[in-house]
Amino acid sequence: MDGRKSMASTTFATGLEVPLDSCAQSLHASCQLLHAAMVSMHAATYDVPRLQRILHNTKCYDLVTGTQVRDAQDALSDEIGPQLDELMGKAAQGLVKLQTREETLVQRAQAQRAKEEQAAREAEQDPRHELVARLAKLEEQRDALQLELAQASA
Repeated sequence: MDGRKSMASTTFATGLEVPLDSCAQSLHASCQLLHAAMVSMHAATYDVPRLQRILHNTKCYDLVTGTQVRDAQDALSDEIGPQLDELMGKAAQGLVKLQTREETLVQRAQAQRAKEEQAAREAEQDPRHELVARLAKLEEQRDALQLELAQASA
């Protein structure tokens, strides 16, 4: 090309004469607009299959009405309710038994401690206790003297 604009033109049905350069630019702009629209449409619709599955699943759940659900819950409650009440009663009785056993064990432990303390006090007050302690002290002294005698004779 020699750098000049093309002077070719086209005539429309309206009688308007437009240069071919302008037509090419207009066609190019239309193609770009179409491409942008396709990209936008793809971005907006690429998730449609997943959404269709979700909506289909939702429709499956809509097959059961709220009244039917409440009726089923009531029937289940009527069926299970007495069993639950019985189990709760047994659990309450078990707790009462455990609390009674705990109280009994605490009382027995306190009685045992009191018995041991009483025995210790009686042992301290017993005159034989003093004699046993004196005997142990004398035996220690004897052992110490025997050791000293053995060292002196060696």
